[in-house]
Amino acid sequence: MVTDKLDRGLPGGVETFAHSFCVTAANVRTLFLIIRSLLPDFAPKTIVTDEAACFCNSYRVVFPNMNTRLHYCRFHIIQSWRKKTKQLVEVRTPL
Repeated sequence: MVTDKLDRGLPGGVETFAHSFCVTAANVRTLFLIIRSLLPDFAPKTIVTDEAACFCNSYRVVFPNMNTRLHYCRFHIIQSWRKKTKQLVEVRTPL
């Protein structure tokens, strides 16, 4: 749930929209355009997303004057860190 200063929010179903398609900048932009049309006064303080640049970039295109803080999800950061660390350790470990 993402809420604004009036405690209005979008349910987790919005995430389902984003994951039901191939995640492209165009699809994410469409998602934010729908949100803007449904909630024209919606102004979240913070958005947490995965590391896909298309989310942050599309948000800034659709809501260019927002002061929303965009953060990466801790789970996805740790997941990427572990994957990259494993790759580096495997590369450097002699057989």
